[in-house]
Amino acid sequence: MPISRMTDAADGNSELGTTAIPVDRTRFDDRWNRVRRAPPKRLMQSELEKAHVGDGLVETETLDRINLWVNHRLTYKTDARNYGQDDVWATAAETLARGSGDCEDFAILKMQLLRAAGIGGDRVKLVLLRDLALNADHALLLVRSGAGWVALDNMTDRIYDGGRANAVRPIMSFSGERRWVHGYLDTQPVQPIAAIPAATKAPTATTADNVAYPVRQSYKSSIRGREPNDVRAASVAIARHAIARYRWLLGGEIRPAT
Repeated sequence: MPISRMTDAADGNSELGTTAIPVDRTRFDDRWNRVRRAPPKRLMQSELEKAHVGDGLVETETLDRINLWVNHRLTYKTDARNYGQDDVWATAAETLARGSGDCEDFAILKMQLLRAAGIGGDRVKLVLLRDLALNADHALLLVRSGAGWVALDNMTDRIYDGGRANAVRPIMSFSGERRWVHGYLDTQPVQPIAAIPAATKAPTATTADNVAYPVRQSYKSSIRGREPNDVRAASVAIARHAIARYRWLLGGEIRPAT
């Protein structure tokens, strides 16, 4: 497909320092469609009650309580240990039944609890990414709040700014019927998550993150020498880089979002 059609559809708001580029299919669509279905309402309401989430809370407090509850409710366990195979996307009900999961299971449960608490599904995104500091794959939940994008991450109890670049590189994200690949320009120094400021208007009850993540140099894309003010050129470069790097994740042919 022409690059221009991809960049015309690119989202304008930065997500973890990247541009989200809509596509119409990925290799993970079957898994996503399975885990995004609403869990039993009674199960979600029971968990919300345990997390002390109810009517009358401001949204930032709802985000904070759900993030804390899930992070402490679940034990981290790899898919290989939990299910005997790699890369299993568990539903919220399956994760609660086991009381454990890996990073995307934490994020999926948070997503479903937020939806049950009244936050629209179009405001939450499951993000698959690469943690450059830990040299490992990771996943987290982005939520579009009144303060912009904020990140709910099982690596920390602290809700942090989800718009700023840090030591992770988003690869792909999912929300409702939509999915995106992510492109970026290496124009900012990489920051560990612990160095990213807390989200604006975050509740004071949020626990501070005292973990010191090692900082590693960002790997560089082939995009260099672009004029920062040349938005069109930068968008084309971002799209080309994302398409070239992640074509295999999209099941082969790149298709524009419809």
